[in-house]
Amino acid sequence: MTVNPPTKEEIDALFKQLKAKNSENRICFDCGSKNPTWSSVTYGVYLCMDCSAVHRGMGVHISFVRSTVLDSWSWDQLRTMKVGGNANAAAFWRQNGAGQMLSGGSAGDAKSKYTKRAAQQYKPHLAELAEQDLLKSSDKRVHVGVVEPATSAPSDDFFEREELAHSPSTQSLEAKSTSGFAPPSLITEPSKSEEDLKGKA
Repeated sequence: MTVNPPTKEEIDALFKQLKAKNSENRICFDCGSKNPTWSSVTYGVYLCMDCSAVHRGMGVHISFVRSTVLDSWSWDQLRTMKVGGNANAAAFWRQNGAGQMLSGGSAGDAKSKYTKRAAQQYKPHLAELAEQDLLKSSDKRVHVGVVEPATSAPSDDFFEREELAHSPSTQSLEAKSTSGFAPPSLITEPSKSEEDLKGKA
């Protein structure tokens, strides 16, 4: 199944959701500056402009950097940011004995931080999380906090769509979706003859 690359609007919306979902994504992972607009796709963390320059200086073999505002992204890169994030990276660093590397420092400290054992172990861990998320996705796109679309794509065949729309299973689903109320077509007002009968009884 071929999926179109994410649009600028989809990228912006996804980063807005990821930052709203986790407050740690609203600060730089390396120095703590507010409102980072860059990221290391390699580690799924958010960076300020200054720290992104340090990461670029380390080389793409250590950290691949992209702007969350200016650059285009692939679905796989966005998925890495979804399953990563500053909180997950920090937790992994702490669990693997590298918690002291999390506080801000110099460029030399950053290079040390991302070449140490914990960072090297985090990359395959993050890749595994991204693979698990991909398997859960029905359309290969990245979804945060929303119900994913149905697994079957809408048919281009008019007769097939009409048949599906009028099938008993579709109609029963529509009836259930009204929260227990009868469909409007079944709700009728009493006729005068019924009221007359009730009054005479």
